[in-house]
Amino acid sequence: MISSEIPLECFCQKFKDMRSTIKKKSMTQKHFRLFDKEQSEVDILSKYKPAQLSEEEVAVKVNEAIEQSGASSMQDMGKVMGQLKSLAGSADMGLISKLVKEKLS
Repeated sequence: MISSEIPLECFCQKFKDMRSTIKKKSMTQKHFRLFDKEQSEVDILSKYKPAQLSEEEVAVKVNEAIEQSGASSMQDMGKVMGQLKSLAGSADMGLISKLVKEKLS
């Protein structure tokens, strides 16, 4: 059985990749059609993408996970990240990792 988090995580990664592609492409005549297609897909997908948590909301979740896991050093980062895995799709996991590292350092 496939977890419902996996499709959401894949969806969010695809969305992020598409946004990145759009930012990188120049508006030359050659790339205009591809850019337009990518932008149209992003516009459609953005309607279905879950709202992203703010950095402050993520910081609160990180603090809660650290308290619940009893983490006290970088060696405990895996435990904390495991608890925060459910935020994939609604928060940038890179930001989560950065905040956990800051709190445990």
